[in-house]
Amino acid sequence: MPRLLYGSYEEDDEKPRWNTAPLGFEDENFVTLRYKWHAIKGVFDVNKYPKTIIDVSRIPMSVFNGKAFEIHRPLTKFCRKDPPRYSLSLLRVNHYADSFKAFSYRHDSRSFRKSRQYYDEMVGCTTAAKDEDVIQWLQMFVHSVGEDEAQFLLSDAGRFVSWSKNDALFSVSDRY
Repeated sequence: MPRLLYGSYEEDDEKPRWNTAPLGFEDENFVTLRYKWHAIKGVFDVNKYPKTIIDVSRIPMSVFNGKAFEIHRPLTKFCRKDPPRYSLSLLRVNHYADSFKAFSYRHDSRSFRKSRQYYDEMVGCTTAAKDEDVIQWLQMFVHSVGEDEAQFLLSDAGRFVSWSKNDALFSVSDRY
């Protein structure tokens, strides 16, 4: 699935117009409601690697050896090499960079790319167009599952998780 990179750019006049979240929710806790500016659709150099969905029921068990070649093409024999065209794809992924704090808080194999310079260069390419297609998702989700269930499921939205050394316990801290 092709992805579209959204940055952290906000126009000053956008903040008062957020107000798209249902009562009990704050727009600022959801990057999908907060950030609307993105890179040019279909430009691989900016949007980078597509994501993959695999129907594992159609793959022989002998193929699974416990290791993925890479996260974007975990089963190279069954995953296409060329990126799908954004304009023709039925499924697409919106990839949100979020704030630098959110972008850089995880320590994983990509930590070498968590510098401020890398972040600034990446989000510098995300002001090509503005899109508000997804801002209705939260209202539809609340309508679909009910207010109480939505509050429960999204109670930690907009917060960071801090894992303990034994990874069994975690705490949630404020995002901003």
